[in-house]
Parts: sequence; C-alpha cells; structure tokens
Amino acid sequence: MMQGYALKIVFVVIFFLFIFCTMVSADSLRCGTSLVEVGDTKAEVEGKCGAPSSTDSYCRNEYIQNKFGIESVCHPVDLWLFNFGSGTFLNKLEFEEGKLSNIAHGDRVK
Repeated sequence: MMQGYALKIVFVVIFFLFIFCTMVSADSLRCGTSLVEVGDTKAEVEGKCGAPSSTDSYCRNEYIQNKFGIESVCHPVDLWLFNFGSGTFLNKLEFEEGKLSNIAHGDRVK
C-alpha cells in the first residue's frame, strides 16, 4: 500500500517539475532563437528581434503629493510593436529610460 502512495507522490512531483520547467516568464518574449526580457536595452531588443513594425511615444503620468498640492510628473514611454506574421500575437513592448519595462501581447494577427 505504501508503494502505491509513494509512486503517486513521485508522479505528482515530476508533473509539477515538468510544468514549472516549461513555463516561460511573462516578462519575456521569444524572437526566433533569442529571448528578450524586461531590463534589456533598446539595442539588445533590436539586435534580437529586428526593427519594430511601428513605434510610438506617450507620457505615463505619476501623481505626487508635495507641499504645494498634487503634481503630475510625466514619465516618457516608448512603445514598440512587433508583428511576426499571420497567426501570431501582436507584441507590445514598452521602454522607460531606454530599458524594456513591460511586455504585453495583443490580438492575434490575421
């Protein structure tokens, strides 16, 4: 009876190890054989993924309380979009101060 129980435990451990080892961080993006991660520079991303399909810039506002009231501070964000072709997801990469700060996946490209 203990052998069956031990076998179940071994199976469960192996199953979870397999699941955790095959998971890719949500803060990464595969470009061909390279992996782009949060913290990479624009040059590193372009070297791994090529030029973006399109780019844009916007201001991410942060509101700070100071002795004069609430002040809005602009943090410039550069948005790069990558379209790797039909059937893939549109990838949205945000850069702050020249470093990759966020990776998001948009709609599937038709």
